[in-house]
Amino acid sequence: TLDIDSDRNQTFMTFQGGVEYIDRYISSSISFFQVDMKNRLIPYLQSNDPSTTINTISYLSSQENKHMGINLNTTVNFWVLLLSGNLTYIIEDEDQLSKYDETLNINAGIYYVDTLFNSNLNLKTGFTFNYHNNPNFLVYDFLRMRSASFTLINNNPLKLSYIADVNDKYRVDFYLAGRIQDAATFYFIYENILGNSYYIVPYYPMPDGGIRIGISWDFLD
Repeated sequence: TLDIDSDRNQTFMTFQGGVEYIDRYISSSISFFQVDMKNRLIPYLQSNDPSTTINTISYLSSQENKHMGINLNTTVNFWVLLLSGNLTYIIEDEDQLSKYDETLNINAGIYYVDTLFNSNLNLKTGFTFNYHNNPNFLVYDFLRMRSASFTLINNNPLKLSYIADVNDKYRVDFYLAGRIQDAATFYFIYENILGNSYYIVPYYPMPDGGIRIGISWDFLD
């Protein structure tokens, strides 16, 4: 059984360690982290109304909760090419009631970087890739903006057996930015050039694509 008591203090203990390698062309690091939590408030499905699809999520405190993970970060500079990548992976116990919304997150990019037109233009352009895996949105409370993956029966946790229709999400963006004669800065970004369906806030879809344009000019030193 679980103690439904949200008044006790929550405590967190974090450990992180890693190594880093840097030379002329490559900068790379790997790190490990662990977070131990006691009396953490975790959400559960308190009630739902199938006729209106309204879910009510409440909170209970857990005696102990632990998350571990690794992070890999690499940057490679070769000629006029810049390659970058960052990966974070969360290792979880399957029996834990409290889950991270995302356990795998990848950000990567490939860019052309150079100084052109007699050193009058510093240019960076390329593509960025973002991926995060299927989150734990079994049910969602739109009022509290929280999800839950279990409910309580006689004060005992019961995992929910139905899964929302949520796919793994990735997005590719085109990026162009430059600096002209140390006087003007401009950028052009075409987001989600492949038109993939994704969201940041659960069940609120983002646009199939979007363009951002900006320019600034320095009139005074």
